[in-house]
Amino acid sequence: MVETPLEEKRIFLVVTEDKQKMLSISETVKSHINKATIFEAYDVPEALFKFRNVVPHVIILDLEIAKFSGAQFITDLLQGENNNFSVIFTSELPDDELFIDHVVSGQVQFLTNYKDEIWFNQCVTKALNRLSQDKKSEFSLHFLAPNELLFKEGVQGESAYLVKRGELMAWKSKNGQRVDLGKIKAGEFVGEMAHINKEPRSATVTAVTDCELIEIPFGSLDPILFSKPSWSKALFVTLSKRLKLTSEKLSA
Repeated sequence: MVETPLEEKRIFLVVTEDKQKMLSISETVKSHINKATIFEAYDVPEALFKFRNVVPHVIILDLEIAKFSGAQFITDLLQGENNNFSVIFTSELPDDELFIDHVVSGQVQFLTNYKDEIWFNQCVTKALNRLSQDKKSEFSLHFLAPNELLFKEGVQGESAYLVKRGELMAWKSKNGQRVDLGKIKAGEFVGEMAHINKEPRSATVTAVTDCELIEIPFGSLDPILFSKPSWSKALFVTLSKRLKLTSEKLSA
């Protein structure tokens, strides 16, 4: 399989004149995102130079940077040819409405408290997911922050997922109580039963840790499994594990 640039490396450009803030943002990204490469810039001219050398996947910046307008910097970049990147402004919401269309599409986000690590991580995963889903292919990458929902019990499924990194939990709601069914780990499939049984999701699945999954639409699942023996083996291992757990519960 030929990897896409997003699979090979996740490139971030962080632009702020606050050195402590720069350190905090860089450390948070590296702690949550695998294969993260971070370029730092303390003013707009430096940021523009680095952008022209390597177009980042995600730009994280302030609205005002060393007497320059971060908003104008992003506006200019969005009007250029290399405009398929995500933006996270780590600033208070501006009085004027900015980037309304881009906020609606998910390309631009406003993070008013960059020290809120959970919120920050959710913004980053949303930014990367937008880029992955923009790619027209048989499958795409899907990122989750801890406690984020992958899918909910009872809804109609459209995709199965192969876990590349991280750990998830499957659970059901019974008499208003949560009943954990088991963990899903790297190398296992999740969500495939909705395709096999042609039924809605049988359980809710949420991330336990930072997760990276390969999302495979049901329409592509069978031919992809046929062409990728390693993925077929992963599915077989997953189904065997679940069958064993079911047998153990019935015999207990």
